[in-house]
Amino acid sequence: MIEQLHALKYHFMVSVWSFFDTKTEFHEIMHSKDFLIPGSLYFDPWNPAARSMFFNFSNENHFKIGVDALWLDATEPESLQNINKTIFLGNGNDYLNSYSLMVAQAISEGKKSIDLNPRDFSLTRSSSAGQQRYGAVLWSGDIDGSWDSLRRQISMSINYQLSGNPYWSMDIDGFFRPADQYTSDAYHLLLIRWFQFGMFVPLFRVHGTGSNTEIWNYGDDTANTIKNDIIRFRYRLLPYIYSGFHDVEQSHYSMQRGMVFDFADDREVWDVADQFMFGYSFLVAPLFSQDSFRNVYLPKITGVWYVL
Repeated sequence: MIEQLHALKYHFMVSVWSFFDTKTEFHEIMHSKDFLIPGSLYFDPWNPAARSMFFNFSNENHFKIGVDALWLDATEPESLQNINKTIFLGNGNDYLNSYSLMVAQAISEGKKSIDLNPRDFSLTRSSSAGQQRYGAVLWSGDIDGSWDSLRRQISMSINYQLSGNPYWSMDIDGFFRPADQYTSDAYHLLLIRWFQFGMFVPLFRVHGTGSNTEIWNYGDDTANTIKNDIIRFRYRLLPYIYSGFHDVEQSHYSMQRGMVFDFADDREVWDVADQFMFGYSFLVAPLFSQDSFRNVYLPKITGVWYVL
């Protein structure tokens, strides 16, 4: 199947959680070597030997058959398994927020150990300072499909990348969706608005639970608007996006940029949380309510702003 997908120029990702069912060989081996967080099914990624073994499991079962990337889910770790536990480095409380960093490191360094020039890419549900060096993209977790959630995702995306991590994503239109999602005109408007915002974030993706999220499920009008006005525009932007992420790699650039990055001398932008730059040329001001208008602040530039 993976060979067929590759022939069609698709890449294949597998969702992986960093804990092991007690009935599996993986758990038996990890447990026998004390590579698990005490009283937990999660492995201890602060232990270099445990990281190496975690990668070996992933390599044997995924990368060797052609899997291109891993979706590293629940890397908080879920339920915060390291609180008040002794981990390889000491007190788990002291290293609470670095679990996802270590898991991403396990996969990235493992790939480098068998491939001199891998293209690092993982998707993670948590993040930590420095995680960008392992090619890990954060997505913002299991969010609600609501107008308020959309508003908060905009400011969240800006603030996250202000922290120095340039890779960010979300579940467009929410992980949890209303029961009338396929028939509600109000929800279809939210879907379109969310796709419009999603078009200008580093990773453009859709995900949801208990839902068939393909756009054709939402009616021809909604599907055609998303396809023709948004998805096709994103594809037209790919050379621009690709060039921007070359600068991320080579020059420590950030593709989605808080306004203060580019207009630091303009005090008016210091507290702007609902508009941003996307690369060098696009100022993005998403609509995040049922209104069809909003205020936009245009900093003074040498040149002219054009409205799309």
